[in-house]
Amino acid sequence: MLTRNITDPAVVAAGYRPPYTGFRGTLAQSLRAFPHYLTITTLDAPSGNSTYNAMFVKSEKRFSNGIQFLVSYAVSKNISDVSFTNLDLARPQDQYNRQAEKGITDVDTPQRLAASFSYDLPFARQNRLLGGWSVSGILTYESGSALRVSAPNNLPIFNGHLRPNHVPGAAIRSGVTRGSFRPQNALSGEQGDVLLSRDAFTTPPAFTLGTLGTFLPDIRGFGRRNENLSLLKTFKAAERRSIEVRADFFNAFNRRNLADPVQDLSNPAFGRINGQGAARIVQLGFRADF
Repeated sequence: MLTRNITDPAVVAAGYRPPYTGFRGTLAQSLRAFPHYLTITTLDAPSGNSTYNAMFVKSEKRFSNGIQFLVSYAVSKNISDVSFTNLDLARPQDQYNRQAEKGITDVDTPQRLAASFSYDLPFARQNRLLGGWSVSGILTYESGSALRVSAPNNLPIFNGHLRPNHVPGAAIRSGVTRGSFRPQNALSGEQGDVLLSRDAFTTPPAFTLGTLGTFLPDIRGFGRRNENLSLLKTFKAAERRSIEVRADFFNAFNRRNLADPVQDLSNPAFGRINGQGAARIVQLGFRADF
């Protein structure tokens, strides 16, 4: 009866009455702590718990002999019962069972390798025309994002979201690898491959809560790889004058960083990938110092 009006005969027969004179909302609204308000938002409330464990390894060489570099590697796990970036997850599925929200977070990155370097090329250093070249770069490699499968939230309990149920024994992820995966192409009409199987999930029956975790615990999107490189040469014209020419290569090796799949069960493209990161970009620059 939660979706019925407070004046509905079945609601009245069950013994419910309006919380104040003139109330015309649903039974669910009348049962709220402050039925005369549709929404109460608490800003910056310390209402969540999170745990972060990690191991960091770093190797660094300070500049000498024309070279410097910094390499760092992190293995980590971040679990929480609140969301860090998804605004639609600000409220839990069940306000009275926060423990059911606990799991990996939307910012969890199990592995990440980052490296930066700068190297003054040693050949022909004394030659103004052939010498003075240097190469630098920033390289990053990290695990894929956590995935959250969502279902239409039709619960009349003012919760934040509704999670689906997992079909026992059904495989969630397809066996397609990153290298052979074909994304959806809106221009050609090609549907592409499916990363997540729709048959592995069901929408919870009416007036029931979903049993799946907030984020899939052991299935992720494809990882990301990126190399940004720069090649530059400096011409010394005088003690205080120089000219620099450079070429910057963003995503230098033209990596195909696929976006996360569609995770909304109500979307016809569920499980498919319809986007990817930027392709290689080349930028040329010129600078004169005087």
